[in-house]
Amino acid sequence: MTTASATIPLTSQLPAAATAIAQAWGLADALTAGDPTTALPDLVFAAQSVLVQFSGSVSGELVLAVDAEIAQQLMDSPAAPADLIAALAPATTAALMTLGEVTPTNSQVLDPTTAGQRIMALGEAAAVSLIDDGEVRAVVLIGASAGGTGDGLAASIPAQQRIGHVPGISARTADRLDLLRGVQMQATVELGRASMTINDLLALRSGTIVELDRAAGAPADLYVNGRLIAHGEVVVVDENYGLRILKVVADDIAAAR
Repeated sequence: MTTASATIPLTSQLPAAATAIAQAWGLADALTAGDPTTALPDLVFAAQSVLVQFSGSVSGELVLAVDAEIAQQLMDSPAAPADLIAALAPATTAALMTLGEVTPTNSQVLDPTTAGQRIMALGEAAAVSLIDDGEVRAVVLIGASAGGTGDGLAASIPAQQRIGHVPGISARTADRLDLLRGVQMQATVELGRASMTINDLLALRSGTIVELDRAAGAPADLYVNGRLIAHGEVVVVDENYGLRILKVVADDIAAAR
């Protein structure tokens, strides 16, 4: 049986893992983390789930269960292969990075309820939901193997990564980021936007001009997984369109700190 003192460190860290997953999907503004729980959540909503085993400063297993819509959108992405493990890899890896010095060792697709029961059978386990407008869209469950850590999971987490501390990138975090360099992300170039009524959409025909909210010659925006990364200008490279980066948005964020 898991004691209350053993579950506190894990439940306190779960919201950070859930937030990392939402950010990896580009849905940080839409998905919010619910209250962590040490009870097995209702996984009836989940269509798919992946279980990831990890080891390092703490050993255990992570399960990410998602509804059918999120699973399909990730697998249909041009930047992701049609494989559930690979499609969820950026999110599960981002969640594991919040746990400290851990490395994924094995991944498998499991029935959501079976995977959840397996996590809750571990020595220390908890879960948290990702919610959109009151509806559960995903659940992350993390369990630490019995004997995998002596002082609870939080003991292995660098102080700057814990909840309530100003986030920063340490040397350890930078090393772990190297693991993500080969992960493919979906990049989108946006020239502008337009608001249209249903009547306007139904009236579209070949040759119709849709006016965008951006002046001719204005920089285009580069989004990666739904997050604005840079501004640039559209160019032609070997008969294909490309984007010449004019300004990286991250530079503005760094300058403001």
